[in-house]
Amino acid sequence: MSVIPDVASLVPHAGRMCLLQRVLDWDESTVRLATATHRDPANPLRSDGRLRAIHLCEYGAQAMAVHGGLRARLAVNALGQDCSYRCATLFSTVITRTTSRAS
Repeated sequence: MSVIPDVASLVPHAGRMCLLQRVLDWDESTVRLATATHRDPANPLRSDGRLRAIHLCEYGAQAMAVHGGLRARLAVNALGQDCSYRCATLFSTVITRTTSRAS
């Protein structure tokens, strides 16, 4: 769907804690993401050189944040386009009425 923004702009984390690297594709109900941060020895979730199964929760939470952010942006864009159309229609109506009264 449309232009895919940078993942970092969609999660509340920065730097190494932004675990997901790119959106492959998405729609209203799904998102596919890619990352290699789980292989990074400097991954901030590592302890004793390992990631644990519990860390999958953070990857999942960030995936949900990305998907929610993408859906929110789509809704805002749709709302903005609808508002622009309504404003243009209203403006056109006001101009038409004003012009016809002046005649």
